[in-house]
Amino acid sequence: MSDIDRELEKQYQDEYGFDPWETTSGLPDQITVRVTNPHFGYTSEFQDGQACLFFLEGQVIAGDADPEFSQWFTVGKGWETDAKGTRLTPEDGKKRRLNNQTNYAHLFASLREAAEKQGMANDLRHRGAPFEAKLWDGLELYLEREEYTFTIDNEKRNSSRLNVSSIEKMPGVQEKAKVRSVVGAQGDPTPDTPPEAVAGGDLTPMLKAKLRKLAQTIKGAGGSHNDFAEQAFSDVDGVLDNAPAEDAVMDTEAGSIWAEA
Repeated sequence: MSDIDRELEKQYQDEYGFDPWETTSGLPDQITVRVTNPHFGYTSEFQDGQACLFFLEGQVIAGDADPEFSQWFTVGKGWETDAKGTRLTPEDGKKRRLNNQTNYAHLFASLREAAEKQGMANDLRHRGAPFEAKLWDGLELYLEREEYTFTIDNEKRNSSRLNVSSIEKMPGVQEKAKVRSVVGAQGDPTPDTPPEAVAGGDLTPMLKAKLRKLAQTIKGAGGSHNDFAEQAFSDVDGVLDNAPAEDAVMDTEAGSIWAEA
């Protein structure tokens, strides 16, 4: 991206807070949700309330969406739940797995993949099975909308769904410390700095979303990680002198913002 393009993008971000050349579905595309009321249950909006669903409910803590979040996901035929919606069980009493064609299975799979990339897979398993609503309780999740195609009566149709892109917070689990490197004058990393010597700061969900968007833009234009780091430090407010944000910018390992862009 040329210097002119970068300056124009910065002007757009300063004025609008987003790229006005991009359109939206009208639905939340990138949000961070704190889950406070996950449960299984029913709604008259789907199959007259006869089909069991998973409800992901909580508060939006970052992103352009209503502060209260509530969305349901299909779990497939033959499932039921208890009066409090705490557990999903087969109607026939036989043990079986989730159907990977259902929306809940896709949501759960995205959560599992995020946990694996972030080194939280074992911690996630200790929270419970996907048949238990408590698995989701208290998680802070960065969700992104995914377009997909499905077939009904031999007719292909397009739709979209929210999937877990990353786990921002898991109660009882501290994020693993990472050693910071800072880009030098020539773009080369300086020697590692011990984590205890790094200054304080915070990587908020909103700041992480901005960095993820910047990384996607630079990667899409064929840029390098050094291009990303240079622009993040110079153009994104809240990165410079913010140790967690600087760590996130410089990290290129699996699960990092740059690796997942």
